[in-house]
Amino acid sequence: MSAYQRGSEWRRWDLHIHTPGTIKNDLFSGATLDEKWDNFYSDIAAYIGDGSDPTKCITVIGITDYLSVANYNKVICDNKLPNGVKFVLPNVEMRIQPIAADSPVNIHFIFDPGIVDSLESRFFSQLSFSHGGTNYSAARDQLIRLGRKLDSSVDDITAYKNGIQQFVPSLDSVKEVFEKDPDLRNYTIIAVSNSNSDGVSGATNHSSYCETEGAPSQLTLFRQSIYQFVDAIFSAKPSDIRYFLGEGTRDDIETVISKCGSLKPCLHGCDAHTNSKIFEPDEQRYCWIKSNPTFNGLRQVLYEPKERVRIGSLKPEEKPSYYVIDRVEIEDSDFQTLPIYFSDKLTCIIGGKSTGKSILLHNLATAVDLKQVLQKNQTAKTNVKTLNQLKVFWADGAVNSTGAQEIDAHKIIYIPQTYLNRLSDENEEVTEIDKIIQDIILINQDTKRIYDEVQGRYGNINHH
Repeated sequence: MSAYQRGSEWRRWDLHIHTPGTIKNDLFSGATLDEKWDNFYSDIAAYIGDGSDPTKCITVIGITDYLSVANYNKVICDNKLPNGVKFVLPNVEMRIQPIAADSPVNIHFIFDPGIVDSLESRFFSQLSFSHGGTNYSAARDQLIRLGRKLDSSVDDITAYKNGIQQFVPSLDSVKEVFEKDPDLRNYTIIAVSNSNSDGVSGATNHSSYCETEGAPSQLTLFRQSIYQFVDAIFSAKPSDIRYFLGEGTRDDIETVISKCGSLKPCLHGCDAHTNSKIFEPDEQRYCWIKSNPTFNGLRQVLYEPKERVRIGSLKPEEKPSYYVIDRVEIEDSDFQTLPIYFSDKLTCIIGGKSTGKSILLHNLATAVDLKQVLQKNQTAKTNVKTLNQLKVFWADGAVNSTGAQEIDAHKIIYIPQTYLNRLSDENEEVTEIDKIIQDIILINQDTKRIYDEVQGRYGNINHH
């Protein structure tokens, strides 16, 4: 059975975090590399805590480094992340030839972890950069050779870092890797970065490249070819988010799709190179994604970028726990003992005839509000099996169970099978349907207050 049984839920994802030993700007605290790693894991554990604070609970992490998955592999091998971290993705960062002035732009390749072991042969060794008439790949030995072109006297580690600094392939050469291996593209999500925090991004506001007055610049088509190649934008800028969702001030949805190939989700991460930045992007612009914490879950946001991604300090669409059913547990020899989990949004019970849909709803309602069930069944006249025991667990910790009614029970509206059909057959001007609609509307306290005020005024008018 799937580990994620509630459907898609909003969770915090941080897809751009570096680690100790990162190729560039390793500013993590510690006197040695081992000490840096110890501090790194300790600070992650302290940040997430017991996982009870949704704004601190990081469910998915993208371990990022330049042209390498070595640190990703170390994190997986170490297995020291808190249990709240359900999924770790490899994020390979690199730079491609200039998009503005003389600065290269950062581009990210987020891979399905299932293909990590094949990346050396399928990705790194296939990338190509030409210097002095010689082609170099991004394989480690090739990057060392390239780095020694800059300084032949350095050791292998320094030459390797120098090679990564100098390895800036063209967009076309990167595209060619995926054209030769289209299956690799299916396991890769590509995002172009809009961050200039490390001083290498030439893009300070991507939306401005598409929303500009006057004649297009000579790099317009080149920029658009990048947008058409990538799946997502690494940016938390509100203007970028609006533009790539087709909600900008100048280009409508059709124009954005024409220029960029599709609407794009804007993702974001802390881009931490220091302990103080771990999971803390500027202005608390946290990345919330509504999907299961899997690679396919991330892929879903490409098709529904507006519905499945939010950037902000608070968890989206959060409801008071009083209104949310967490799960239902059944104790009856004819039914499963595994809990039935509910989403805090819309939960649909789907199944063929006589599979137990009505039984579940009837007994759930009976456990919460028996009086309402008895009243409704006088009209519906349905005969539904009563289970031995059913418990309803609410998100606020309250529990309703069959035969144990609470005085202040949680509020529900129960509509049994055939109930609305029978009400609609009545010839009365006002039927129970109207009362159901009114009761639902008046659950909102503000609406009820206004309704009571109007009723009071109406009563005063009639009295006079």
